[in-house]
Amino acid sequence: MNRVVQTVSISCVAAFVFGCGSPPSNSETSPSLKPSETAPTVEQNPPKAKVETPTTLASLALAPVEPVLVSVVPVVEDPILAKVDGTTITRSQVVDPLLKTRGLDMLLRVLQLELARTDAAARGIILSTTDFEQETRTTLRFAFGAQDESELLNAKTDEERREIEQRLADEREQMIEQFVKGQNQTRTDFDMLMQTNAYLRAIVLPLVRAELTEEVLREAFNTMHGEKVRIRHIAMANMQEVARVQERLAAGDDFGKVAYELSRSSSQAVGGELPPFTRMEQDISKTFIDTAFALQVGQISDPIQLDGLFHIIKLEEKIPPKAVKYEDVKESVRNEYENTACNRAMNELRKAYAKRVLQVIEINDDTLKKQFEEKKAAAEPKPVDRDKVLKQLPVGEITPATQPSSTTAPTTSP
Repeated sequence: MNRVVQTVSISCVAAFVFGCGSPPSNSETSPSLKPSETAPTVEQNPPKAKVETPTTLASLALAPVEPVLVSVVPVVEDPILAKVDGTTITRSQVVDPLLKTRGLDMLLRVLQLELARTDAAARGIILSTTDFEQETRTTLRFAFGAQDESELLNAKTDEERREIEQRLADEREQMIEQFVKGQNQTRTDFDMLMQTNAYLRAIVLPLVRAELTEEVLREAFNTMHGEKVRIRHIAMANMQEVARVQERLAAGDDFGKVAYELSRSSSQAVGGELPPFTRMEQDISKTFIDTAFALQVGQISDPIQLDGLFHIIKLEEKIPPKAVKYEDVKESVRNEYENTACNRAMNELRKAYAKRVLQVIEINDDTLKKQFEEKKAAAEPKPVDRDKVLKQLPVGEITPATQPSSTTAPTTSP
């Protein structure tokens, strides 16, 4: 199923300068994390120089980031890496093609990791391999669900315990292999991502906890265990497709049938239906959520534009809140909210790094510089001749997405 917006791929880390997010989560299959599981080992070592660091989430994006200079040290010698029947392969013969194919991708990964490491050090935060391993477990828990470690508690001997631990470790390796393969990345990419996320989490976690008051918890409880909606949606690539969909719906065609035949979302296989979600659903855009909750049952929204696609939403059902006592679920609410808030804050910090990099980066290698400029230019929004687009559409068959009609529910701003 194609969750709307904010569905994060490991590949976004390589292009964090041009937009990215956090590791994927699965709130339906993954249990909440305990504070002890998410909190990294932090050693408070005051930095040598005084650094003004943010003390609230609101000021986090203003964190100072030193200018970034990227240079490639000239290789005086070109060592031989291999020989075959008298034919030699030198380092430059291997490195040059790598720079041309994956150079910028790896450069941006390294930059993100080093900015996070430097930012953490300025706050007196030093992480260890244990913290990186914990971040890996956290990511795998969200992607695949928690491992059953109950056998460890029942182990009768040290040898039996070691065997169980090895089996669990082997299972994690298989999960990592599946995760990396699914994202078309390498194990090196994954390991760098885990290190980066561990530093980002260590930076934002104290700020999140400082703002986690009783009032915030009760509001989160009302959101998590409150009303849900079940919707169908149709994803379209352009205004012409929007016009065709609206024409079908106006003619009385069934929404699910139109979604099945015309939607560009993977949910088209089930008539555009998504699983029920609350207002706090992390993997769905806030604009999408607000639009869905603003509808009445059976009502269809105006088109909304998100990440290059247009979406039309139909509200199928409003599900009443659960009868749950706050005191019974307070800790699970705390853990869920803490993790959600951390992921969002980590995203904001990535954006702050990306903005700074675009302002101050200097790349001395010609190959990498060319790749960076091309990537930067491709990421910039292209001007659209709105009048020209509208002239190509049949008159009266479409209402622009920015102008809600009087017969459908208005779109909602984030």
